[in-house]
Formats: sequence, C-alpha cells, structure tokens
Amino acid sequence: MSKTNHIVDLISQGEHVRLDFKFAITDAAKIAKSLSAFSNTRGGTLLIGVKDNGVVAGVRSDEEFYMVDSAARRYCRPQVDFTYENWTVEGKTVLEVIIPETPTKPVECKGDDGRFWSYVRIEDQNILAHPVQILTWEKLQRQKGALICYTEKEAHLMQALKGFNFLTLSQIKRKTRLKHFELLHLLSDLAAMNVIGISQTEEQCRFYLREV
Repeated sequence: MSKTNHIVDLISQGEHVRLDFKFAITDAAKIAKSLSAFSNTRGGTLLIGVKDNGVVAGVRSDEEFYMVDSAARRYCRPQVDFTYENWTVEGKTVLEVIIPETPTKPVECKGDDGRFWSYVRIEDQNILAHPVQILTWEKLQRQKGALICYTEKEAHLMQALKGFNFLTLSQIKRKTRLKHFELLHLLSDLAAMNVIGISQTEEQCRFYLREV
C-alpha cells in the first residue's frame, strides 16, 4: 500500500475507538486527553490535519508536532511515548501520531483545574475513566504477585451480580447495602482478580461476573 493510500484508507474508516481526527491542535492540554485515552485503552492513531468529516485540511507547520510532544511530556503522567510520520495527501501534509497501549496504567493528564485525570476511549469519544477502573489499574500495578483477600463481603458482592448480565454501581449498592467507598474497593479487588469485568459506555459504567 502506498503512503497516500495508507492515510486514505484510515480516513475512510471514520473515527472509532482506535482512530481520531484533529483539524488542528491549538492546546497541548486538550490533546493530552486523547493521549491518555488511547494509552489506557487499546492504543490508537491521531490524524492531524483531517477534519471530523474526513476532509484533508493539512497541518500548518511543525507547531502541530511540538504541541503533541508537549502534551506527551508536560501534561501526561507518566510521559507518553509515541511515534509519528508526515504524509502528503492531496498536496497537503497530514501528521500521523501512533500511541501504543501502555502496560502501566493509568496514564493521567493534567486538566484545566490543575488536577490529573484518567481517560478511556469509548467508541470515538474520550471519556473519564470510572473510579473502579482506576483503582483496579492501581491495584494491578501495586499488587503484582501479591495475594488479594477474598472475604464474605466479596462473596456477598458476587452473589448480588449472579443472574444479571450487567449491573451499575447504584444497582449493586441497592442490592448489597454496602457503603460507597467500600463497594469501590471491593469491586476493584474482584476486577484485579479477574473475577468481574468492567464495561464502560458514554452514559454509565456496568459490572458483570466473568465466566469461570
């Protein structure tokens, strides 16, 4: 496949969980959200110089690359490593930025409020990661090779999930009568043990028992 056809093929796919179009980058902090989301999900590609409708507009200068580099180095924690290449399409330059999924999650990015936030990629949107997902990532990093306790409370929680394809946090809370923060930690313990799964959409986060 030629260089031009490679980009044309990507554009024809439209934006999805692993592909995002950016007409231009004017704010490193905003692009850091995409870097966080791709890193925390399945990795992905940014095509810079392409409008949301797939029209090739081209990048203006090397400033676009420096914005991405600044986002990766200054606004993401830990720093995001990416690869890039410039392509010529319809006589215009398109910057392709490839972000791999990181093995060390979460990757956070600095928000306008000065705090760090974690994002995930859901379809073609960057969504704030649910607190249970963040706790799960953190526990997987801290507790590699460590034993996570399985108590009556975990058993009670698993029993509440039996018979349902999915339950939201509020539904589980009503069924178990567990306190909010206790429930967050129990769910993340079970997720870290790969006993339950987490399914996040744009509207809500749902939990389910994995098949044994």
